[in-house]
Amino acid sequence: MPMQQCPVTDVTQIAGFYAQMTGVLAGFAFTAMVVLLSPTQVDERAEVGRKDEQVLAALFAAFIALVVATLNYSLLAGEPADASQRAHSMRLIDGVPFGMAAVMLFQGITLLLIAGRMGRLLVRTGRAFTVVIGPALAYYYLVNGTSDIATLRAAGSDVCEPQAAALLGQILNVVLVAVLAASTVRRLQPPRGRDLARRLSNMPAVAVLATTVIAAVASGYVGSRPPEFLLPTAMVDLYLVAVFAVLLFVGLTIALSARDQPAGSPVVVAAARGRTARWRRNAQRWPLPRR
Repeated sequence: MPMQQCPVTDVTQIAGFYAQMTGVLAGFAFTAMVVLLSPTQVDERAEVGRKDEQVLAALFAAFIALVVATLNYSLLAGEPADASQRAHSMRLIDGVPFGMAAVMLFQGITLLLIAGRMGRLLVRTGRAFTVVIGPALAYYYLVNGTSDIATLRAAGSDVCEPQAAALLGQILNVVLVAVLAASTVRRLQPPRGRDLARRLSNMPAVAVLATTVIAAVASGYVGSRPPEFLLPTAMVDLYLVAVFAVLLFVGLTIALSARDQPAGSPVVVAAARGRTARWRRNAQRWPLPRR
């Protein structure tokens, strides 16, 4: 049976819609950066001594990833009808910058909520989307894309039936959700892990930018292959493990370095003073024995 008649997603048709959506989101990220870098905003932050480096880093990473995703999806939309195998291979790679950009957009919104001293419920909802829901959905859609690749590979053996998604990806998706959900629980966060994550608070944006560049190069390479090119099974498994590792690193770093209020806000300062006062009262009540 011809591969064009197999029950797979028409990626060249939906890629155009993805390109439009990523282009619009890139415009939103660019507008937010322009507003934050306006002279008025810069002067206000200088007066209060507040830096929004993490917000700008998250929005910048999201903007670059969305621009690259727009370009990749535009090229994917122009794939010929007889290049279904190559198009599905490109689709699996092109989903990485889009998923990473979504996580960074959620992170930028959450940091803006914290800077605006919004309520804890709103801040924690944004953090849940950033740390757990966003990475889990991004990885879920990527794993689902492997089912079409498996279907096309089976079609080469005259078995044109829908195939299940990669089992490795499904297992890693469950592990990703469980680990990232546990990382949002304050009691389960190791103190050393929080200190290290706060020193690496800008590394998620760097990881997203690096992953976006690698995905762009890989997509360009696959696009230059013959129309019947299909990613080997070993390469698909390696790809799933690599994306899992990046999403896990980004989610854990954001979760462990998170604060409900800005570092210099009155709430955090008052809490620190309260802890110091309690420590002094306890020291007076139970003094250490003198030698």
